[in-house]
Amino acid sequence: TSATAEIEIPIPVVTIRPADAIEVFRGLTVAADEITIRGLNLYGFTARSRITRSTPPADIFITHRPASLNRETALPLGGGRTAAGNNQFSDQPPKGVVIEQNWLGLTVDSELPAVPSSFGVSVFDSAGTTIRRNRIEYHNGSAIITGRQADNLQVLENIIVGNGLSGMPDASRLDGQVNNSLISSNLICGNDGSGVFLFKPDGAVNITDNDIRFNGQRLRRAAVYIMGDDHRVTDNTITHQKGSGVVVTAFGQGPNTQSTRNVITGNRFESLEGLSI
Repeated sequence: TSATAEIEIPIPVVTIRPADAIEVFRGLTVAADEITIRGLNLYGFTARSRITRSTPPADIFITHRPASLNRETALPLGGGRTAAGNNQFSDQPPKGVVIEQNWLGLTVDSELPAVPSSFGVSVFDSAGTTIRRNRIEYHNGSAIITGRQADNLQVLENIIVGNGLSGMPDASRLDGQVNNSLISSNLICGNDGSGVFLFKPDGAVNITDNDIRFNGQRLRRAAVYIMGDDHRVTDNTITHQKGSGVVVTAFGQGPNTQSTRNVITGNRFESLEGLSI
């Protein structure tokens, strides 16, 4: 059964979390193609700041790069043998990863855990990850964050609530190479910064048909904050923001730092503490 009315997401029956007073900085690390993670409850995965400099903590971390997998030896998980039989890890990012119907960052009683996770889903290196129909709530940082490459990322029909409690405040923060990515039909509510924040991305993102409300709880920031070219912000409902609705900004000085050819159309704005656009 589902505990939510807006988007139905079944209550998980399996929980993965660290033991009390034990620090574990990742729930699951994905480093292979065609992996599906479905129907799990993960929370409590965090790390001291000195560890996060080299090993970002998260409930789910997607990468193929050896240094990101094992900070002690800089070797990939499982030896990382290629077809040639050596120990060099594949230089191709994981393809076809699906993360769906999980509860990340909250307990199965819909409560904030005693130890919140640092991040929800960290897509550090990926070619075609789908994040669909998950509850992603109560993280110290962002619910969804990208790193070096996250082309063809699909973020669909998720409930993203109450993230950014004490770190990076934005519900979804896209950085790096994110061409042809889609954020659609999500409920993004009560997060501490922006609902969607695009930071110097390489590639175009389509942000459409989302319900974005009551964000900017800790930092007064636009509901949708974009840098870069050719993004589309269409048919969203943006309400009760402690800041503006949509902000488009350059990210430096010079001919290659301006944000151009962005489309903002068909959106509904209401009860904002800043300008609509």
